[in-house]
Amino acid sequence: MSTLGFSRQVTAAIKFVATLEAYRKTARFERLGRVVGVVPKGQPWHRGYTKPIAKIMAAAAALNKFNGKPKLRFDLIVGANGKPLSGLNKNPVIRFE
Repeated sequence: MSTLGFSRQVTAAIKFVATLEAYRKTARFERLGRVVGVVPKGQPWHRGYTKPIAKIMAAAAALNKFNGKPKLRFDLIVGANGKPLSGLNKNPVIRFE
């Protein structure tokens, strides 16, 4: 399902959200999925992509937090209705085992 490795998807998500913030723009969840490589080019969007994208965003937020960087602006990622998504993990943690 993925066209990029997970670490590259996480990096792409961080850069995508940072770019949105710099340009004071929002983007739909579907667009984020395409940018990070979860939704293959030319394929239609479906709800099955939601969970992998949410995992990538949680990992991206945890990585930013771990590195002491500002929180990711989850509010810049919006649903089809144009409102920020709920349910994304806004307080992620990296656990070492």
